[in-house]
Amino acid sequence: MANTFDEYLEQYGRPDDPYPVIDLDTADQQRRTVTVTFAGGAKRAIVQFMGLAAGTDNEQLCLDVHAFVDDMVARSGVFGMENGRRYPGFDETAPGRSHGWPAVRGVTAVIGTQTDAAVPAHISSAFDADDLAALVVTAADAVGAGVETLSSRQRELAMRAYRLLQEALDD
Repeated sequence: MANTFDEYLEQYGRPDDPYPVIDLDTADQQRRTVTVTFAGGAKRAIVQFMGLAAGTDNEQLCLDVHAFVDDMVARSGVFGMENGRRYPGFDETAPGRSHGWPAVRGVTAVIGTQTDAAVPAHISSAFDADDLAALVVTAADAVGAGVETLSSRQRELAMRAYRLLQEALDD
């Protein structure tokens, strides 16, 4: 496993084609941009680099990835890798922190076939945690005791969810 910058370049680099270097400093607030293409240009990414400073000795290198598939704005899947383990969500299980954020040693952005999230994810974003919990209870009550036993709040939650489902189906 490579532990230093030079070891990484030696292990994974291309000896016949040296990497370009983009040198930023904190006074340079203009983003530097590289475009990467694949599959005859069907998959593309604009990668922007910016050096940021948030006080003394608190600099950070920021990399933004903007995905395109078939010339349309697209989404990137992102996961981290460290010591052979994949970290899909960059949540609190990540082994470290960088500038306060969950962090891993390697970050991969994947740009490919585009699909929308399932409808339940769309619905869940329209409710806060308490309303989601109440919606689950509402469904259980409706199945177990019947719709006529639902409170006015439960009916309102059920109607909101129903309208969201209908909107998703109409789209």
